[in-house]
Amino acid sequence: MISPNNHLTFNPAEYFLTLLVGSFVCHPNSVLAGLPSLLMAANRTIVGVDSVIRAYSPVIINAETAERVGSPIPLDQITSRRLVAALRVWREQADDEKFPSRAAMTPRCMAPFLANVVLVALYNDDFEFRIVGDAAVVAFGQDFKNMRRATLNAREPGFGDVMARVFKSVAAKGEPLALSGRLVRPESDLDHHQAIFLPLGVDNVVDHILYVGDYSTPLG
Repeated sequence: MISPNNHLTFNPAEYFLTLLVGSFVCHPNSVLAGLPSLLMAANRTIVGVDSVIRAYSPVIINAETAERVGSPIPLDQITSRRLVAALRVWREQADDEKFPSRAAMTPRCMAPFLANVVLVALYNDDFEFRIVGDAAVVAFGQDFKNMRRATLNAREPGFGDVMARVFKSVAAKGEPLALSGRLVRPESDLDHHQAIFLPLGVDNVVDHILYVGDYSTPLG
């Protein structure tokens, strides 16, 4: 497609739809047989999820499930390439400061993992999800954009309180926090989850937190 500035842009969803329709017209039987594989490829390209998440019901996060969803791990134990890339960019943008500003973390520099980010604004004892990437929406089974602590608690008792404690800890230390665990759903907890919380701010005051998550489901 052509952008308003007359530059060619790539729309993954549009590309896969065109590919699917065109192939079906020429080879309908072959397309139907290979549809599961094609959808898996489309999912990985469009939302940045390593494997198709089998369940799409909302992840349950509260005081009881918090440790299973994510337990702290040392930064050198991060295995996700997306998270390693995010940490590297965060450090580069920080330059000589303890952490970079919100403005420094531009969509361009976050392009390799942009679909996997969640940006959270901090307000005293409250917070607000400002940006939620497509991969996070798919993995967690809901879109948290514009939600605050009370909203999350209303959806799942204790959810907002758990997140508030994590954000407060990251803001107080001004250091990245890496977690590893499983996405707990009503029907299963097969989906692996590795994430990093990166503090952002100016003058040594954290005003935003950038979350980058990576998700996968073991196949077979």
